[in-house]
Order: sequence, then structure tokens, then C-alpha cells
Amino acid sequence: MKKLKFISACCLLFFSCGKDRLNVPQGVLKADTLSQIQAEFYLIEAANNLVLINHDTTKASYDQYYEAVLKKHNTTKAQIDSSLNFYAQYPDELDSIFSKTLLLLEKQQLNYQANTHE
Repeated sequence: MKKLKFISACCLLFFSCGKDRLNVPQGVLKADTLSQIQAEFYLIEAANNLVLINHDTTKASYDQYYEAVLKKHNTTKAQIDSSLNFYAQYPDELDSIFSKTLLLLEKQQLNYQANTHE
């Protein structure tokens, strides 16, 4: 009887602590993928703001950076927009996506700093 109570308690604890999994519809990007794409988009914006991207070129060439990210992740701007609209219905999940994006950017910064101080 003690074993049954112990197993029941463990199962209850296990299932009560589990995070509710969000049922993401087909066509909506996974949260991790969306975080990666956003981090890459922010890096493009930062490079543009720091004039690392040649401003003498046309807007079309600037957009090529975005297109390269979309191609890399096999997605479209429309899919990103619809994914963000979906996650906007779940503020905790959206917050988690943005937090992951910031972590990815911080990791990039640390890698950059480590490589420039060698």
C-alpha cells in the first residue's frame, strides 16, 4: 500500500509540475525558431544602425539580408506575422519567446567579446 501511495504521489507531482503544452497549429512557427529569426532580424537592424550595412545601396539590397534569414529558416514574412499573431493570444508564451530572443542576442554578444579579446 505504501508503494501505491508513493507512486501516486510521484505521478501527481510529476503531472502537476509539467508545463501546459500549447497546441500550436500547423503553419505556426515553433517558439524557438521564432526566437532565432527575431534575433537575426535584430542583428540586421543593429548592423544597419551602426552603418555596417552600406547605406549607399538600395533598399532592395538591404532587404536581401532579411530574405537570407527567411530562406535559411524556410519561412516567409507572412508566416512570421501569423505566428506572432497566434502567440500574441498567449502573453506568457510570447514573453518567453522574447526572453529567448534576448538570451540568443546576449550569447552572440559574449561570443563576439570573447573573440575580440583574444
